[in-house]
Amino acid sequence: MCSAVFSQDGGSPAFPAEVSNENYEVQKIDEFGPIGDWDPGARLDYLLIELMKQPNAKGYIIYYQGENALPSEIENPKLAENLYLNHIKFRNFDINRIVLISSYRKETVTELWIVPENTEPPQPTDAVAKPEISPDKTLLYDRNAMDF
Repeated sequence: MCSAVFSQDGGSPAFPAEVSNENYEVQKIDEFGPIGDWDPGARLDYLLIELMKQPNAKGYIIYYQGENALPSEIENPKLAENLYLNHIKFRNFDINRIVLISSYRKETVTELWIVPENTEPPQPTDAVAKPEISPDKTLLYDRNAMDF
């Protein structure tokens, strides 16, 4: 779980300053499917905290879009960037220490990895081909575009 401590002035979280020089291995620190709006930020904060403990490591985010994605999600090449990298930029974390990999699976899943320097990075697993948008079906194009 995320162990960020909020600063006394009530502002942004103050992350732990402990840094270790231990030898680390590639480690998957989290995997999750579709979740609420705030939970991904907390999970990414945990990744950032762990990366701060390992200054030479990189964080890998492998985002798998599910086969049941809407056409607007399939056609948006920056979907994962909008979901994750914007939060990391908001935290003023060095974006060069994060690698984002997008792929497809049966279900939508995100994996968070820590990869030490000079170590082989993780690769997408159980990937499927990009879902095709059927030209002869009526589809809901975008969940956010509906007016009620």
